[in-house]
Amino acid sequence: MRNVFIGFVLSLLLLLCFTLLNGIGISISFGISLVITSIVFVYFVNNKKPNLKGIVLISIVTGVFYIIYVSIGIKLFPNEEVRDLGDVVMPYLYAFIFGLLTTFVFIFLGFKYMQRVAKN
Repeated sequence: MRNVFIGFVLSLLLLLCFTLLNGIGISISFGISLVITSIVFVYFVNNKKPNLKGIVLISIVTGVFYIIYVSIGIKLFPNEEVRDLGDVVMPYLYAFIFGLLTTFVFIFLGFKYMQRVAKN
């Protein structure tokens, strides 16, 4: 349950950073927010030393909660007028891609950490 809470907090941090940097551009702001959240994730993994199952759970929960938060935000606060189907579908597609990318980056960082621990 602790790992789920950590994933919940990391997804809120990711969303907060993304929201604050959204004026720059969608890809750049997501990249910077992913770097900031990845630094916090690596710091947590380095200090608390969860097992591989915990790292994967934190990664998946972070991505899933990010997708949920962004989907709710898109529904409640639409960004622009709907002109065609792309204006409806693309924000959800970006949220899904970014959530999936976050999950993969965190799993990759977790595996790299576990390899480093196994060598020592």
